[in-house]
Amino acid sequence: MMVGDGRRWSPVVRKRAALLRWHGGLFLWLLSVAPLRSPPPAARGDDGNIRLPILMPSRTGRTTMGGRLHPHRRGLATTLAVATLALGTLAATPAAADEAADHAAILKAEQDWLTATESGDRAALERLLHPTFVNISPLGGMRNRAESLSAGPPPPGSSQTLTELKVRTFRDSAVVTGVNRYRPNAKAKPTDVVFTDVFVRTPHGWQVVSSHNSIRPAPAER
Repeated sequence: MMVGDGRRWSPVVRKRAALLRWHGGLFLWLLSVAPLRSPPPAARGDDGNIRLPILMPSRTGRTTMGGRLHPHRRGLATTLAVATLALGTLAATPAAADEAADHAAILKAEQDWLTATESGDRAALERLLHPTFVNISPLGGMRNRAESLSAGPPPPGSSQTLTELKVRTFRDSAVVTGVNRYRPNAKAKPTDVVFTDVFVRTPHGWQVVSSHNSIRPAPAER
């Protein structure tokens, strides 16, 4: 019933990747503020005497030997830049995949919760409802997990449909907002119940810890 949390990098791998990116950025900064320059070769002047290289101010304001950036240092700078960019891309890709997997898992848990409620599947509800679960009804009544598990299923012939679902994740917690369109029977006018559900990631998957419900006024009443 509960789906996996998606493939994730371990904390050790993420820490090492962040450390490598930090070191790469530090090396690039050092190269920009203190470039290594190759001294120009000694040359003979018109009078035949050997002239030594002249100290020249660099763009950073420091006095350095006149000349160009050492070719080996240029190669190192390029390598570090490419490595830093690659590490950043690798770190971003699993994060995006993790978020998409979490959203899919949470939406499935939301739908599974509704299905279990309609069918009276107590075992499924026990897996979905967190031990600290609290439900707040549109009339302001509060029910804990035990009371919610003891509640009977909706009346026969009634239906519930989830719409306008939006998920926001915050590492190991998530907030789902949406509308539950309820009909007591096929011919009855539907009632839209706006809800806010809070989920947390547990060893057993995503579980709901809180649910707050409000009745949306009919268009003429707004």
